[in-house]
Order: sequence, then structure tokens, then C-alpha cells
Amino acid sequence: MAQSPLRWLVKTILLPLLILIIGFGIFNYLKNTKPVAEPVDIEERAWPVEVLSLNTQQTATQLSLVGRVETQQRIRLHAPLNADLVSLPRQVGERFEAGAELMAFDDRQVAWQLQAAQADFNEAQALFAAEEVQHVNEREKLTREAGLLALKQTDLQRNQQLVARELASQQVVDQAQEALNRQELTWLNAQLQVEQQTSRLAQAQARLDRAQVQLDTVQRQAEQARYIAPMPGRIMARHAAEGEPLTQNSPVLDFYSLDSLELRVTLPLDQVATLQAAIAQAQPISGQLLGTDEPLEFSRFDAVASVRGLDAWFAFTLPTQSRPGEMREMRVSVPLESPAFAVPYSALYGQNRVYVIDSERLVAREVKRVGDWMQGTQRWALVVGELALGEQLLVTQLPNAVGGLRVRPLNE
Repeated sequence: MAQSPLRWLVKTILLPLLILIIGFGIFNYLKNTKPVAEPVDIEERAWPVEVLSLNTQQTATQLSLVGRVETQQRIRLHAPLNADLVSLPRQVGERFEAGAELMAFDDRQVAWQLQAAQADFNEAQALFAAEEVQHVNEREKLTREAGLLALKQTDLQRNQQLVARELASQQVVDQAQEALNRQELTWLNAQLQVEQQTSRLAQAQARLDRAQVQLDTVQRQAEQARYIAPMPGRIMARHAAEGEPLTQNSPVLDFYSLDSLELRVTLPLDQVATLQAAIAQAQPISGQLLGTDEPLEFSRFDAVASVRGLDAWFAFTLPTQSRPGEMREMRVSVPLESPAFAVPYSALYGQNRVYVIDSERLVAREVKRVGDWMQGTQRWALVVGELALGEQLLVTQLPNAVGGLRVRPLNE
């Protein structure tokens, strides 16, 4: 059966239209009755950072160096003469003060050798005195023989004149000539005796001088037979034992002076230039051992450099417990040409840039590193450049650090 036109109209047009109207009305109702969200203000992020107030400047750079303790005065004692060692009181490693007795030899044996040297000297002295008297006698004898020779010559001349005037015979002249010849021979023998006596006197003088030197040597050795330390030191080695008979120059004891201890360090070439510049300006170079704060002073550079750098010696200025061979770390202070700020290495960006905070914004500044500074146990950089006292320096390493970045200091 066919549908009526009205029913068809309602079903195909009016019903769908009614559904659309109802749906649109529901949508408008839901839209008008939904809660209204408050607008959100989006703020710029402020990065939390640590800052450092630049309130002080440093006038010296500090170098951290590791070196070996050395001594330039290792002294070895020898037996001064042939004698028994009766005292060797110090042990290896033991420290002693100036005035301490380090070794002693048998006094009787020392005295015997001293007496023998004195006897040799007295004998040489007596022999020289005898030769000297003999030399005087021989010279006086030569003078007398020379006078007699002159008389014989005069007598011969007088007799020759008498013969010429026929007042004497030729036999008188011959006898005078014979007497003159004998006197000439006697005078020549006397002159030879003087020359020989002069040689014997010189030999006696040489023996006396040699005996004097030997006596002085034995006296000096006798003084060293009881060795008293002239300075504080420490025993390094013993080569003999008490009661042992020793020959002259036998090694007995090794020690070093506490005043001679130095720390030998190797400086890289850039640090050598820094020290040499300070030395050229007559600025003092000092340092101290880490851990004990013992003071040291720069002594000298080595004569030859190596691929590692140049060695330098720093002398201990006060008595120390350090010993040769120990490895010690020291901190050296070298004056700067101009004051610099000490900053953590985390504050450096690249080689020559840092950031300061101005009105919660980062501002880039150019700087130059001129050295290091030990802040407690941490090594900081010393920088100069576009920085001023009182500024706030960024010390937190930000990967996105750039001029104008907003930050929020945590430790103002």
C-alpha cells in the first residue's frame, strides 16, 4: 500500500531536520554551560646557578709541584790515622745536633803517633842546627885560608924582588912558590867544603821542613781522631764497628747536614719563564710543602734542561724531618705583574671567557689566564681582563650559557 505524501514528508525531511535542531541545541547548551579556564601567563625560565663575589685579588700565582728531597752535602768520615775505633755511638737514620761526638779513636795510639812525629821533628831540627854550625865553621875556615893564600902570594913576590936584586938565592923563590901552591890547594879544598856544607845544610832544611809538615799533619789527624759534628745532621751509613782496628783513610761513617736539604722539582717550560721573569725583577720566590707547611726558598736552576722541562732546587729554610729520596709536593708562590682574580675552572668557558650576572642576566666578559691559585685543596685559575671588584661571577658550568640568559643565583 502506497504511503501518503504527508507521512513521507515527515519521515524523510522533518524528522532528520528535527534531530539536527535538537543536537545543535544540546551542543549550544553544553558549550554555554562548560567551565571557563583562567588564562595562564607563561614566564621565562630562570636557571639556578652558583655565583662567586669578586671581592679580593691575588698578587701571586701558585704552582703545585712534586719533587725529590736531595742533599748536596753528603759527608764521609775516614780514619785519620792507624788506630782502633773505640767509639761510634750514632746509628743509621739517627739525627744529631751540632757538637755531638760522631766517632773517636784510641787516645793512646793517637798519642804514640803524635810523639813519633814530634821525635822526628826534633831530630831533624837538631840535625839542621848541627849542619848550620858546621856551615859557619867551614866558611870561617875558608876565610882564614884565603888570608893565608894572600900572604903566600905576597911572600913569593917579595922573594922574587930580592932575587932580582941578588939579595937572595933562587932556592928561596922556589920554596915560596911551593908554599903558595900548597896554600892554593888548601884554599880550594876549603872552598869545596863550604859548597858541600851548603848542600848538606839545604838537605837538613828540607828534612826539617818535611818533619814539620808531618808533625802538623799528625797533629791535625789527632784532632780529627775525636770528631765533633760542626752542624746538625743525620747518619746515612756506617762502614765500621766499635773496637775495629782501622788503617788510615778507611771509611767510617756517612752523614748529611740538615741545613743542606733541598727539594728538586722539574718545571715545565712555561712555568720556567714565569719564574725567570720574577727573578729578573729581583722578586722573592718562596713556597711551602703541602701537608706540613714547611717553608722553602728558590735556590737555583739546573745547568741543563730536558724534554720534560728544567730542574730547579728549593732550599728548606728551617730544620725539617724530610729525608733524601722522599717525594714531596710543594706549592710555589710567584709574584704577578698585576693583581688577578682567583676563580674556579668551572667559571671558564673556553680559554678566555667568563660570565658575570647583571640584573639576573648573563653578561660575557673576556679574560686571560695568568696562573693558578690553590683554594684549599682545589686548584683555581688566576685571570685578568674585563672584571671588576664587587661583580658576581657565574661559577656553574651551563651548557646553554649565552649573553642575556636569565639566571637565579642560589648563594647570594
